[in-house]
Amino acid sequence: MKKIVLLIFLVLSAWFALAQQTPSDSLLMRKHGHLQFVGTSEKLSDTVVQRLLISGDFTKYKQARREHIASIPLWVLTGVSIVPTMYYFIGYISSKIFHIGHPILLGCFSAGFFGITLCLLAPSLSLTLDGRTKMNRIVSNYNQQQSSVSFNFGLTRSGVGLTLNF
Repeated sequence: MKKIVLLIFLVLSAWFALAQQTPSDSLLMRKHGHLQFVGTSEKLSDTVVQRLLISGDFTKYKQARREHIASIPLWVLTGVSIVPTMYYFIGYISSKIFHIGHPILLGCFSAGFFGITLCLLAPSLSLTLDGRTKMNRIVSNYNQQQSSVSFNFGLTRSGVGLTLNF
């Protein structure tokens, strides 16, 4: 009888312990160029991130943050340069269709602004993707270090019993 009571006590203790565990509180995620815990919406400050990460990952994090911040004005300039590109391209098409204006001049302006747009798009896309890749690697490295412990009752290789996985 004591063994059954002890077994029930252990199973219930494990069940209550697992209910108390919140694994999402310790996992990181990347959001808008910042790190935050999965269960919260607060951005983590640099001091908190520095305490959480190893020094090599923190250096990569700072570099990824700088790339994210540097890409923002480039994206803005890319968006601004799309407006005259489309304006002159539509003017070029309409001058070809309706035989109004100077299609060669409008075509040159359209091609020039398209070139400017591409010259701005390439580094902004490159910085964004590189920063995102670095941040995702940092998050996956940190989350892999966080191992969860589970205590289960059920089938094992030796029969039925309690298993502790960590």
